[in-house]
Amino acid sequence: MNLTTVPDSGECVMVTASSDIEHRCPHVDEVDKGTVTISWMVTECTIELHSLAEYIRGWKDVRVSHEELTATIQRDVLRAGVEEVQVRAMWQTAGMSIATDTRCPS
Repeated sequence: MNLTTVPDSGECVMVTASSDIEHRCPHVDEVDKGTVTISWMVTECTIELHSLAEYIRGWKDVRVSHEELTATIQRDVLRAGVEEVQVRAMWQTAGMSIATDTRCPS
């Protein structure tokens, strides 16, 4: 799952994208569904949005915890070359609403 960037001159602009997301629970045989919101600062480039949508869809059959998935998304977006990345995901699982947020410095 690769993220691509495109040149962008909108320096100091924060972009926020939200999407539905699914993954397989690593503990119980079920699909966890949620919404992920990803924010990043545009520097000399920005994330190409079609590649971001494909990246998010790519988690559908992956067995991963909510926490690990949220942290991995942040790392992958940072590796793409943008800055100040924050990720928040909201999940419906086990009859509860669960939120996961990145808190570590990006």
